Amino acid sequence: GGRAGPPPPATVAASSAIATAAEPTAAEEPREVAAAASTTTLPPPLDAAAACHADGRGLRRNLPGTKAADMWRWEPRPLAEYDGPLRVSEYIQDCLRSDPSDFDRLFEHLAFDEGLDPLLVQYEHLRQFLIEFNLLLARLSDECTPETCPKMTASNEWQYLCAAHRKTQDCAAIDYMTHTIDGSTALLTNAKHFSSRGGVPPESAKYFQSMARGLYRI
Repeated sequence: GGRAGPPPPATVAASSAIATAAEPTAAEEPREVAAAASTTTLPPPLDAAAACHADGRGLRRNLPGTKAADMWRWEPRPLAEYDGPLRVSEYIQDCLRSDPSDFDRLFEHLAFDEGLDPLLVQYEHLRQFLIEFNLLLARLSDECTPETCPKMTASNEWQYLCAAHRKTQDCAAIDYMTHTIDGSTALLTNAKHFSSRGGVPPESAKYFQSMARGLYRI
């Protein structure tokens, strides 16, 4: 029933040795930290789906390190789930990446089922055409030069004159395409005629037909 006496000297010495061994010295600490860091296991690379939703909030974006083949690998959402002034453009781009042959979803669905202004749908499609034409132009630039294609022709009978000048004139095919794309881009981004991405003034729709005709020639 009495209190336990102090531990024998051997026990005290052993406890002191254990405590001393458990506390690394200042010289040992960096080696232990370095050893722990060297054995840290890195997470496996993200797959395409995880790259789009890595943060758990459903953000649709390509994270650093995503392979080119896995970029933009997500399905279009209903238009109502897109927000912001670029929502129609983002929806069109998602649809094109998913199935570029689904014209009903690309135009008819937007203009009628979603109740959008058909002029706005045409406007956004024209902007998308210009984005893709720029990529096409970059690929053609090595093959289609002023020397190999000195004129913009559709056949041996049809030749197109460039309207990007004060007076229409001959231009090499690559220059004709560049001038047409640049002129269309300048017009569609002109705040005087198209002040908002949310709608198209009816009086500005008159530019669509001639612009589409010029781009179709390319």
